[in-house]
Amino acid sequence: MYIIKVNTYDLQNLLSEEELNVLHQIYLHRCLTLKQIYNNFLKDLMNFGDFLKKEKEWLDYGVIEEVSFNDENLALFLTKLGIDTVVAKYDLPKNIATDSNSKIKDGYYRPADLKMLPKAIPHQVHLNQFVLDFKRLYELCGLTEEWSYFDEKYMSMYTKIRPDGLIRFLDTDFFLEEDMNTENKNQLITKWEHYKSFLASFEYQKTSQKIIVLFIIDNTKQIENRKNLIKLTAYDTLFNSISDKFDIVVSTREALMKMLFHIFIPNILENNKRRKNLELLLQKQGFLVDNGELLKENLSNKVYQYYVRKVDENNNLIMENNRFQEFLVDYYYPDSLTFVDKITLFNSSVSSFRFKYKRPISYIIVCDNINYLNKELKLFNLKYHENIFFTTLDRLNQYPLYQALCQFDISDRLYCFTDSSLTTRDYDINKRKE
Repeated sequence: MYIIKVNTYDLQNLLSEEELNVLHQIYLHRCLTLKQIYNNFLKDLMNFGDFLKKEKEWLDYGVIEEVSFNDENLALFLTKLGIDTVVAKYDLPKNIATDSNSKIKDGYYRPADLKMLPKAIPHQVHLNQFVLDFKRLYELCGLTEEWSYFDEKYMSMYTKIRPDGLIRFLDTDFFLEEDMNTENKNQLITKWEHYKSFLASFEYQKTSQKIIVLFIIDNTKQIENRKNLIKLTAYDTLFNSISDKFDIVVSTREALMKMLFHIFIPNILENNKRRKNLELLLQKQGFLVDNGELLKENLSNKVYQYYVRKVDENNNLIMENNRFQEFLVDYYYPDSLTFVDKITLFNSSVSSFRFKYKRPISYIIVCDNINYLNKELKLFNLKYHENIFFTTLDRLNQYPLYQALCQFDISDRLYCFTDSSLTTRDYDINKRKE
């Protein structure tokens, strides 16, 4: 029973702007815990004791209700009065027309629409925390570009697929899939079959957005085992559906957050320092560096980040030790199915290039950790390929190309090469050659 009888007009005057924002955030995230509200929205304004007094006022006004989960934890949901206050304050539409304009539907959700069973709340809380962490780090990085978040409930731009949440940043949609280690192999396969149907749909074909699925591993100590199960089921189901417009990355929340701010967002903004450094190092090695998309039509529509080659003063390809100095190059990020797909299909991808230009072309994958990349390749049973090479920025900086490039033999031993023909192995990979 509510102690203080108020209406939406009263509440807009009784509550501060910060408190009204809290109600709005609870609505957008469906629910929030006490700690999430305090740490993300009110910590700079009051101590935790005063915050608990505020929460008691909200309960007395009847704008929120508490729901227990996991024994001693509480999640706050909005009541009808709470939602009506948000609708009035933030001018949410009462009704909206569907795309076809043939039907009118509610423009906002009621309490019953947002409620969930207590056993489902931990999943929502973990998902919300990922988004709140993203918001905090985004502000810390001083980024100014607009971005939007949509919980699955509020997602209207996609109807053929329903990820748990979606972060839209410029031309990229990050689909959030929160994994609480509850889905078994068959359930994961079913999830990926839904994605396969989505990738075959007109809805996907017509979107101009790039889609990166971030599969967030939580609630397990067996992280590598869980990652491997998810990656294998995804790739087995979606084989040959991965493209430059769609990728799946499976990792922990910490690793994915690091990738967002060190790789994905810098790539979108075209200010990725690693890639700029890579371009400079390739040029230092004597290569002309171009956008790999130039060759897309001759590579089975696969997009590589760079097309590099050595040319003479007449712009003719240079051959060294009976090998044309010409490569496709990608900067690899871990736990991504894009790279697995490119390696698996490399022979078929370059067949049209070989047919048109009457010569082979090789592939260089630049990474931070060659051994981790090799572990991923073994997971997918990808065998040795004579025209795929691995290296790091450090190796490109320290050694001539033939010594910077590495491969693994059938015994998992790493080797580089004695000259630019890239045929004779050298197992002394860290010895500089004059």
